[in-house]
Amino acid sequence: MKTVQSLLTFTLLALPLAANAGHHQWIISEVFSNADGTIQFVELKGTANNEQDIVSFGVETFGSTATGSVSLNGPAISSATLDVYYLIGTAGYAALATAQGAPAPDAVAALPNNFLETATADTVRYAGLAGTDLSYVAGGLPTNGIDSLDTESAGTVNTPQNASGASGSINASSGGPVPALPRFGLILMVGLVVIGTSVMLRRRDTHAS
Repeated sequence: MKTVQSLLTFTLLALPLAANAGHHQWIISEVFSNADGTIQFVELKGTANNEQDIVSFGVETFGSTATGSVSLNGPAISSATLDVYYLIGTAGYAALATAQGAPAPDAVAALPNNFLETATADTVRYAGLAGTDLSYVAGGLPTNGIDSLDTESAGTVNTPQNASGASGSINASSGGPVPALPRFGLILMVGLVVIGTSVMLRRRDTHAS
């Protein structure tokens, strides 16, 4: 009988804990976009514990020219949420993150391309709660593929972090590795180097004699 009563007491005590799981103590902490808006991410940060219900809600934008919204729709968070980050990104971000070893997004549903306004003012908001905003003026969102807008750091290289604690950065700048030369071009270049070296050696021998 005592065992049954103990189990009943534990169950009754546990119910309020599950029922009290909230969602409203999250803020938009960092946003990022490349020049054409195909590589973007939105990072949220938990500012209190027991706010695991974030996945039932979404993120909205209220830009000068467009308004959008996306559901987080990711796996539930089962741990404490204070100072925990939650990351959502476009398909382009997810692919680049995989290629560069950056944090993978948490949400199953990716952001659509150009979710964040790049040329006009925009406000990014979580779950319709005004206190979660991150706003910027026209031209205020960096698009060089390196820098981001971060509430915790002024004008620095992007630092996405996901709920698993993985952190890093991506390089989505337009610059990339030098393209490989076609085979003919490579042969021609080697030939020119050989000819040039031969001419220099002949000149040196002529001067020496």
